[in-house]
Amino acid sequence: MTNRLKNIQVAVLLPATFLFLLFSSGCGSKQSGEEWVYLEGATMGTSYHIKMLTNLNEEEAKHVVDSTLIEVNRALSTYDTTSFISLFNRKEIPLNLDSLMVSSAFQHFVKVWTKSVGVYLQTNGAFDPTASELFNLWGFGEEKRQNFPSQHEVDAARNRIPFRYLSLSSDLNEIEYPPVNFNAVAKGYGVDVVMEALVATGMTHGMVEIGGEVSVKGLNPQHQAWKIGINRPFEGASVDDYAVVKELTNSAMATSGNYRQFFYHDGQKYSHTIDPRTGYPVQNEVLSTTIVANECAIADALATAGMVVGVEGLRTILRESVGVKAILIVVDDALPEGYRIVELTSP
Repeated sequence: MTNRLKNIQVAVLLPATFLFLLFSSGCGSKQSGEEWVYLEGATMGTSYHIKMLTNLNEEEAKHVVDSTLIEVNRALSTYDTTSFISLFNRKEIPLNLDSLMVSSAFQHFVKVWTKSVGVYLQTNGAFDPTASELFNLWGFGEEKRQNFPSQHEVDAARNRIPFRYLSLSSDLNEIEYPPVNFNAVAKGYGVDVVMEALVATGMTHGMVEIGGEVSVKGLNPQHQAWKIGINRPFEGASVDDYAVVKELTNSAMATSGNYRQFFYHDGQKYSHTIDPRTGYPVQNEVLSTTIVANECAIADALATAGMVVGVEGLRTILRESVGVKAILIVVDDALPEGYRIVELTSP
């Protein structure tokens, strides 16, 4: 092992679930022939939890959820070599654009692409689905490494076509573009699509959560607003150790944080939050960013960007937003807890 490698201490922990749902132990209640149904399962490398007041039985409801999530994964999973995004990144799309229009995987891909372009522009590139090479370079992507990148390597990874210039043309296998990765928005999008599918079945009240990203409709089984806890952003914090609890109805929430994935180099701690604009890990006082918005996909993407731009940067972004709230947990050594809560609201 070289001296360079000896100076690296890598600590990559399991992905955090930052949002926790405060459930009661009761089994819910019936209203007008409807019944609360509780579902859970595995998807997108994590788990989902759903509570819904519905006329569907458990088997019917689970079929709606699982079939919907299968379609989303067929579009966006970078771990599925046959997914649309995998084919897109390998330039192996077998159909022309006209034929693709009838593909549900392509339609999901286009919707996420469009939402991502909007957030990319809104955040001036702080959210960038083409930055996966940078995450791999720093050891936080699908490819792990244990050496500190050189300036040349960082510059090479940044030397790509900006996301805003990419387009879905009729000759997708021929145009030049970097690999895209929608992992920072896929869970939120999955939440939105599942919620939409369940509402289409007649669901009147419910909650959909995937890996900590959540959307709620109406009220909870106790006929109150849904209570969502944001985990205290420190190593070793238990799942029920909340920094703040928010009440939600008919909205979505997503959180991003930088305290569980990091490495040390020459005594300096580097978080897994990479600024796509510089190519380097960010170093600011923000421990976690939570976004409340109408769409979970948008909340998911903006939470990622919030970790990059910090409090003041996010304040500027929210001035151009509508119906968006942010809850940031910020380092503050002057306080006994070691942090403070900053809340921002769009006009």
